[in-house]
Amino acid sequence: MKQPSSTSGPADLADSVSLFAPLPSRGIGGRLLDLLASVRLGIVTMIALFVYSSVGSAGIVYPDLGPGSWNVLNPAIWRHEMIRQWPMFELTEFEWFHTPFFNGLIALLCVNMIVATLRRIRLSVLNLGVWMIHTGIIVLCVGSVVYFGTKFEGDAPVIRREVVIEIPGVPTARMAALPGNATAVTTPEGEYSFEVVSVDPNWELRTEGLEGTRAFAVTVSVRSPAQQFMRQLLAGYPQHTEDVIPGKGRVVKLPEFGGRAIIDEALRLSLEAAPQRHFWLKDSAAVYLRAEGGAEWAQRPIEGLPRYNDYVSNVTDVWPTVRLESDPPFRPALLDVDVPAVRSGEAFADVSTRVTGFLRYAVMQEGFVSGGAGINPYVEVELAAPGGATATQRLLALDPMRRSAYQGQLTFDWVKSEDELAAFASTAARELILRVPGSSFERTVSFRPADLSGEGPLEPLGDTGFSFRIRSAQDRLPLADGRTVTLLLVDWSDPAGKRFTRWVFEDPARNRDNPEAASVEDPVKPIPPDERVEMVYRPGRPSGTIALVAGPAPIGLRMFYDDGAGGRVQRAVAPGDSVDAVPGMKVSVRRYIPDAQRQVKPRIVPRHQRDRDSDAMQSFALVRVEFSSGSWSETRWIPMHRYSFDTGFDGANILSRFEPELVRLPDGRVLETIVGRERRELPVAVVLDDFHLTTHVGGFTGRVSSIRDWNSVLKFQTEGGGLSAPVEISTNDPAHYAGLWYFQAFWDAPRPAREPGDIASAGLAFTGLGIGNRNGVYTQLIGCCISVAGMVYAFYIKPIIRRRRRLAVLADIEAGRLPRRRYTPLEDTPIMDDGGPPAIVEREDRAGAGRSSAERAAGENRS
Repeated sequence: MKQPSSTSGPADLADSVSLFAPLPSRGIGGRLLDLLASVRLGIVTMIALFVYSSVGSAGIVYPDLGPGSWNVLNPAIWRHEMIRQWPMFELTEFEWFHTPFFNGLIALLCVNMIVATLRRIRLSVLNLGVWMIHTGIIVLCVGSVVYFGTKFEGDAPVIRREVVIEIPGVPTARMAALPGNATAVTTPEGEYSFEVVSVDPNWELRTEGLEGTRAFAVTVSVRSPAQQFMRQLLAGYPQHTEDVIPGKGRVVKLPEFGGRAIIDEALRLSLEAAPQRHFWLKDSAAVYLRAEGGAEWAQRPIEGLPRYNDYVSNVTDVWPTVRLESDPPFRPALLDVDVPAVRSGEAFADVSTRVTGFLRYAVMQEGFVSGGAGINPYVEVELAAPGGATATQRLLALDPMRRSAYQGQLTFDWVKSEDELAAFASTAARELILRVPGSSFERTVSFRPADLSGEGPLEPLGDTGFSFRIRSAQDRLPLADGRTVTLLLVDWSDPAGKRFTRWVFEDPARNRDNPEAASVEDPVKPIPPDERVEMVYRPGRPSGTIALVAGPAPIGLRMFYDDGAGGRVQRAVAPGDSVDAVPGMKVSVRRYIPDAQRQVKPRIVPRHQRDRDSDAMQSFALVRVEFSSGSWSETRWIPMHRYSFDTGFDGANILSRFEPELVRLPDGRVLETIVGRERRELPVAVVLDDFHLTTHVGGFTGRVSSIRDWNSVLKFQTEGGGLSAPVEISTNDPAHYAGLWYFQAFWDAPRPAREPGDIASAGLAFTGLGIGNRNGVYTQLIGCCISVAGMVYAFYIKPIIRRRRRLAVLADIEAGRLPRRRYTPLEDTPIMDDGGPPAIVEREDRAGAGRSSAERAAGENRS
């Protein structure tokens, strides 16, 4: 008889049963159990899960084959797309793994695993590892269903401190201690205005006994009805509050205040903790309504708002935009989402709201189209320099502020007749004639509008004691009766030093004086001109090195420019024409509309021009909301807001934009509205007690990435109104309180002034907390532990048991205690090695002492 090798034996034969062998069944129920226990079904299900998860997380990559792009080795033709972001899905990654299809695959896999385990794998010592692995996977799936079924997550900014303003006789006011934040308080004595001009998170105290101590310092600019000063506040050290007068220094060192540190002791400013009572859900949206200037928003969640694609009903709803070939084509898509009121008694409950459009990344832009009610000439002109640089100017002939560009070198005017048109061909210079009656003084000043700056000293008019300065020239200002006038603004002073601004018209009868500087847009009670000085204005030809002039037929659109020899060239132009009006400069007329009407609508930003971070946060998303009540309706494009604060001062355009739309209802009420993420109330308010950075050697400079970790020290309000003990969180170290988890999501980084007049910030004035729940996490962890333990058992312990049993059988055979037989895996039927008839081995109870080791090995190795 053949000797068994060291690598084969009854245990190996017992485990060699085919997993794909059909199980004996009866009836429809049996066949259904066979299907659910099928290994093929489990493999197909796992492949489907793998494919579904791959395309949901990583997307797909495919070659965009077209004319001239057949070379698949060219990386430029390969495209990457996220299937879950297609219009038919519009799902976030979390939602993709929470669809009925995905949940159904998981449920089918669990059922298949349970039935196959019960029908195919007998519970035994050797199979214990497999049972543990399958049990752990089932427990993990149950925990995942609980986790994803109840999961929510959001974030909230928590401001470090707020400035509390107390003035006798008026309610207490508050504002967030953020650079640039401002508010005003009206009192019987007048208005007080306050602005946070600086925040220093590490102000070093130099008071005796506190040397080296650092505190959070806030400097507030105060403008009272009587004076202006700065007040410095220190968190935790109200006794060290002091005022500073710009240009003079600290009040405590000024002798006129007698050693006092405070100028206005009736005005009390202090720093207090700013509790955050809300957080905003991730990937959510809501319409917020309130009365104009109201204190609290009414929230209407939007269910089904798109996130990744543009939805407008017509291409004319947006301005056309330049797209690359790689950008997807723009196609109109209908959107109609009802946004009902949550509470029947909320503000404006009688006003229905619907979402009828969504743009992922767009900006509102002004434009002009034909079809206006009257004459309103509009022209678009492109100027091209020799180097290839271009600039486009959009001019309105009847708008004094928008009829010229480049300090009057390019103008656009409307005339009614050929006589008015002829003035633009004149080469006469502009002149201002000044006379002082009673003296022989007379002076004629020639000038060009482009040379006027409106600055510098006044020039004397001889020895008369009067002086003057030409400030600016205004051409063709429209009057209420449809006529136009030409105006020159001249600053002048008399011998006593009193200053005036004279409006000098082409018609001297219209001349007026202002006792102080004023503009045409903001006049200050003009009076008849002072007879001690006469001024006569001769405008010559209208300003503009390049003058575009429009008029009724047959005038049309004309262009006037210098010919280089002292003359003027007149040329009829139309959209599409280009003229070399200035040496080296090409002027092209792009559009001309004589009856333009103004429209403001979105312009979609092409994908290659979008900022990735702004796109991910939907900072430039626009939502079109339709408001209706009875037969009345009105539609507005509203920008998406990151946060919806109950007051407009909390964000100061740092934490979130604040651009509410005002909608006037037919009954006279004014509705104020924004669109933002859905807001929820925290179980307990959270307070930022401190914020600090853990840095590498050398500290944080703001220029290099030297930060190791961000640390927020939080306190939570208790039921009695107090605060809990400090709780510190960092990037990978969240904290659990009152059923929610809090983790570090973002922070207030230092930032420079972005533009002139902007206020720089040293940062660390607020922290950004991620907030969410984690139901079912421990169940998931238990399932993972059970599965890992089963794998350890199956791969390390089971081979040891099998090897020991095999060695015991071989020892019995060698000692002659067992015949040289091998055992079939079914029914413990031994088969003789010599091919003789099989002998039936009687099985004893496992507890029986007389059962041989070979019999036990043959029985327990079945699988």
